[in-house]
Amino acid sequence: MLRNILTAAGWIIVMVIALAELVLFFRLLKRYLYSKKFVCLDMAILTLGLFFDAAILSAGRFIGADTLLLALTKARLIVRTVVIPLILPICAYALDMKDSGKRVFWIITLLCMAAGVAAAVFTPLKTDDTAGIVRFCSSVGSAVTWHGLINQYLPLGILVIEIICGFVLIFKAKTLWFLLGGILNVGIHVRCLYFGYQDLLFLIGLFGELLMILCFWLYTRKLKKAYL
Repeated sequence: MLRNILTAAGWIIVMVIALAELVLFFRLLKRYLYSKKFVCLDMAILTLGLFFDAAILSAGRFIGADTLLLALTKARLIVRTVVIPLILPICAYALDMKDSGKRVFWIITLLCMAAGVAAAVFTPLKTDDTAGIVRFCSSVGSAVTWHGLINQYLPLGILVIEIICGFVLIFKAKTLWFLLGGILNVGIHVRCLYFGYQDLLFLIGLFGELLMILCFWLYTRKLKKAYL
């Protein structure tokens, strides 16, 4: 049943997700202007990057698998590998770490960005048309290469760190949103693989990212207004 729905309306679902992420971007930007908290700005940039990712996926149906979509896909992959590591400084600022701790998280973030961009540039791509979504994706053989391993395990490692920080934030900031966002994101990916939806993982995974961003926004609602 779920497979039939996703296959029939996949491209519409991606467009809806992109629109929801755009709305959340403006919400988070508003929260930043309200609270002047850098964590909100990081969240807004992350959300904007994920919106760009979903927007290019949804546009493939109308552009077609040509050189323009290939160039946009490379840009999409690079943007994605730049914004996903921002989850780490988001956690550092939410935990209200000392400057030395934040610097460590930023160094790790920059290293993750560099590794991700290198993997995005060198990953060979092939055309694919699944659930009505025309796109370029990594070829099957690239999964066992260095760039394939980075693409697969780097985001997972970042989400694991988010979940760990989420547990700490339960006691330090009295909030469940970070933990819930990380668990929902990872949980959707795991259930997708368990129930044999590997071919639709790129689509179903967008739900996990949207829920994570939604949890981030719900967290920001508790931040006080900055009087500057």
